[in-house]
This record gives sequence, structure tokens and C-alpha cells, in this order.
Amino acid sequence: MKQIKLITLLVALTALLFSCSDNEDKPTIKNITIAAAKTSVEEKSDKIALTVKTDLGDDITSECKFYSNDAPMANNLFNPETPGTYKIKATYQKFTSNEITITVVAKEVPIKSITLSADETATSPNKKITFTVKGDNGKDVTAESKIYINDSEISKNEYTPTKDGTYNVKATYKDLTSNVVTITVKSEMSGIILSASAARVDPDEEITFTVKGDNGKNVTDEAKIFVDGKEISGNTFATDVEKTYTAKATYKDFTSKEITFKVKDPIFSMSLSADQTLVSLNQKVTFKAISNMGDNIIEKTTLHVDGKPIKEHYFTSSVKGKFKIKAVYKKVESNEVEITVDDIVFYQMFPVVEDYTGTWCGWCPRVAYAIEQLEKKTDKAIPIAIHSGDVMETKHAKVLIKYFGVGGFPTAIINRGGRWKAPEPDNLNQIIKLTNENALLGVALTSKVEGDKINVTVKVKTSQDFTGAKLVVFLLESGIKAKQNNNTSYYKKGTIDFTHNHVLREAFTDPKGDDISDAEMKKGNVYTKDLSISIPGNVDNIDETNIVAFVVGADKKVLNARKVKTGESADDFVTK
Repeated sequence: MKQIKLITLLVALTALLFSCSDNEDKPTIKNITIAAAKTSVEEKSDKIALTVKTDLGDDITSECKFYSNDAPMANNLFNPETPGTYKIKATYQKFTSNEITITVVAKEVPIKSITLSADETATSPNKKITFTVKGDNGKDVTAESKIYINDSEISKNEYTPTKDGTYNVKATYKDLTSNVVTITVKSEMSGIILSASAARVDPDEEITFTVKGDNGKNVTDEAKIFVDGKEISGNTFATDVEKTYTAKATYKDFTSKEITFKVKDPIFSMSLSADQTLVSLNQKVTFKAISNMGDNIIEKTTLHVDGKPIKEHYFTSSVKGKFKIKAVYKKVESNEVEITVDDIVFYQMFPVVEDYTGTWCGWCPRVAYAIEQLEKKTDKAIPIAIHSGDVMETKHAKVLIKYFGVGGFPTAIINRGGRWKAPEPDNLNQIIKLTNENALLGVALTSKVEGDKINVTVKVKTSQDFTGAKLVVFLLESGIKAKQNNNTSYYKKGTIDFTHNHVLREAFTDPKGDDISDAEMKKGNVYTKDLSISIPGNVDNIDETNIVAFVVGADKKVLNARKVKTGESADDFVTK
């Protein structure tokens, strides 16, 4: 009986022991660390494997998400396609790893030829000469080259001749042979040579003279230099008198040959332009004066307003009128620019970006990504995605593609007047700067959804007369889920799930624009247009739609635009 009780006690103690063991705190992850097999590679080399471990030592690579410069990666293999610096990190559950940098360098261009140069080609005995050998890719290969003087190899890239004579020098690098450099060594001087730093200088610009013996010795400091027969102090000369000058030098019993140089301003013409030619009262106008040399010399000029000089390099006026502006630089006069100052209202510019795209187009996500970044920086740009060749195409796509001569995808057209420069994500400022420009008309919008109808009222107010204007009104939809081919580095490559935004669904007007009577586009007038369409069958979610209205001029370019969520209103004219 005692034995049974003892056995029972032991079993209970054992169970208690295991129970305590099970309740002990398990180790928890505090951080994760990412590492790379390499952090510096040549472009287009093998992919680099990334690994992630917890601070407990567990390898969790297969469970992590990886990012390169904040763009998601397909897996843990980094593909060094393009030279650059890449910031790599990983995430696991709620943890974000440290960031590592992988540098991808361009492959070295193979050397196809080499060039030999010497620091002196005319010298005297016992003076050291240093040689340099460079490849046609710019690489210095002096240390790996062999240098020959009169066909005899020298031990390094320095040589000190001890006798007068002519020395022919060449170099070899691998199987390449350089040009021949001829070194002239001469002991006694039999004459001097005068040279100038330039054949022409600007007024008041220094010209520097050098005097050398025909044995290569520099005797500038001991020589006398004469310009138009008068000795100058030192070896530099400057004057504001424009003409051709004659110079010569003397050294001991030697006199150099005469040389000539010109003092002449290189600017003989300039073109004046203004940042704007129609301004309101007291608004500043800035100018550029581009010389025949291609430089903006506005700060060196004097502006003349209606023939009278002013001190400033800009123009403002507190009175209305037309003013003729020109720039004068010395004796050079620019063209005239006419500035109109009026009691005028300027409106906020809302630039339009029409993105010609398709789900089949692997490079089109580049523009979509650029628009995403653009919308983070401004709410004043109005993107429109015009699909072609996929299920989101409308009958208006072919009309617009033909009208604007779209020949390739992606193509992004700004204000129907110019292309968005590729790569578009690097050129956001091309559009952002347009939001700072003044518009001469404003657009207001009201919209209502009544049953199966979308009713829109567009109002346009102008600050000047316009002719040949047209009105364009589109219905756009965002949040559309569809597969997208992607060849870019901005998203995961391949056929991906994608959200398509700002997609053109229908037009209230001709997509090229409905004519607006010139009588309606007089200064200060408010043009009003009521439009209505049935909710199109291709719209997935009316709550994700927007109305965009814009006015184009006789040159087809957008004068201004406005966007509003369907069912809402933006009935104010946004002025500056």
C-alpha cells in the first residue's frame, strides 16, 4: 500500500514538472536582419541572393517580402540590370529589417586604343620628362604599359635626357601600340618664341603671354613684352579698347616674332523674351536676353521701356497700357517685346494629362506610376487614361489616337500640346510648373445624378476674347481591377493585378470638342453649357466616377480645365 502511494506521488510530481515546463515563456522575435551575398556588382551580372534572419537565428527568408528603393520585389533575388544605388529592405509580419545598399556599377568599357602624352615635348638636357598612357575609355594604364624611347624600353614612365637631340617615344599596353610623341632636347638658345593665351579676348579680359627659348626653356619672367610698341608690366595685358593689337618680346639679345590678338566683345546680337506678355496691374514681368553666344546676359543689359532706360531687369506698371521693351548691351540692341498691362483676372491652371495606355502594354505602367507620384505632389493636375486594345477601350480612343497622331504606347500628352518627357516619373516638374502658370479663363462645374441620367452644367469665364474655342467634357472612372502586363521596375514584373484609375468611360461632347461661339468667349462673359448622358453600361461603380471639363483654343491646346466627383459641384472660378 505504501508503494502504491509513493508511485502515485511520483506521477503527480512528474506531471507538475512538465506542466511548469510547458508554461515557461517562449522566446519572442525582437528584430530581423537582412543580408546580401554581395553589395557591389557589375550591371547585368548574376542575381544576388538576399537572406533574412531573426535575432533568434531563424532563417525566415521564404516568409518575407522584399523591397528595392521602396518598390516591391518578386522574390529574394535582386537583379542588377541597371547601374545605380539600390536601398534594400525586408518585412516580416510587423517587423521591418535594417536597410542595406547594393551598388550596381557599369561594366568597364574595353580599351580599343591608347594615347601617350608627355608633360614636356621641348626641353633641355638633364630635365625630367614624365609620360602618361590612357585608354580610349579614359582609364590611366601607365603603370601597366611599356614605354620605349627610340625603340628602347625604359624602366618606368620618367626619363631624363642628357644630350641634345630628337627622341621618339611610344608605349604598348597588352596588344595595343600608342601614338608617337616626339621630344626635342636642345642645350643652347638661338631664339625666343612669344605666345598668347588667346587670339581674342573680351574687353577688360586679361590676356597672358609666355616667352620660351627655342630650346624649350621658359624665360617669361626675364623677358620684356611690348604691346603696340609699349612695354607692359609683367606678362598680362587688359584693355577696354576694341581693336587688333601687335605684341613682341625681347630676352637678352633675342627678339621674338610679332604676334597679333584682338580685343573684341563676342556679343553682336541678342534675343529678348518675356515670361509673360499679358499681365495685371503691378504684376512683375521677367526677361531673358539670349546672346549669339547662347548665354542669358539680361543682368548685363539695360532695359528700355518705350525708349527710356530703367534700372531694373524686370518690368511692372501701375497703369494699363501697351509697353514696348527692348534690351541694350553696349551698342547691341535686342528685338522689342510688347507687354500688355490690363485690369485682368488670372485663374488657377489645372493642366490635363491624357495617358494613352492599354493592359497589354508592358511599359505603360511607367506613366501610371508617374501619375501616382504626381498626385502626391499636387491636386491640380487632371489625368485621363485613354485605353486602347483592351476591355476598357471606348469608341473615342481611335478618334483621339488619329487626331493627335499617337504612334506608340505609352504616350502622355500634356494640355493637348506636348509630350510628357520619358521617363515620366523623373519629369514630374514638367507638369507641376504648369500649375503655377496663369490661365486666362476659369472653368466651373456642377453635376447631378438623377435616375439613370448624369446631368452636368459647365461654366466658362474669360479674361480676354477667344476665338475658335471648343468644350470637351469626359466621364472618368477609377478603381477598376484588371490584369496588366508590366515590364517596368516600378511594379512587380509580369502579368499583375492592377488598379486602373482615371479611365475614360464616355464623352458628353465630341472628344475633340464642341464649338463655342466666339460671341460667348468675350472678355468677362460667362459661357454656360448644360449636358446630359445616360449612365454608361461600362461603368462599374458610379461612386468612383468623375466629370472632367476643359476648354481648348483654336490651336487645339487646353486653355484650362476642372474636375469634380460625379454628383458634386465645383461652381467657383478659382482665381489667383
